[in-house]
Amino acid sequence: MEIIEKMKKVMEEKGLTEQQLADAIGVSKGAMHNWMKGVGKPSANAVQKFEKYCESNGSAE
Repeated sequence: MEIIEKMKKVMEEKGLTEQQLADAIGVSKGAMHNWMKGVGKPSANAVQKFEKYCESNGSAE
């Protein structure tokens, strides 16, 4: 599963908005929005923060 698909799945499971997930992993809402639209991809650092968020919040990856 691609990282964006994982992010969308976590957002759906947790009922999170783009803003809430962006805040949780320390990126801008604009960056998150672009990723969700397929414009660009998250940096390795953002992916690492997302994975850490999933681990600490019991999200299925």
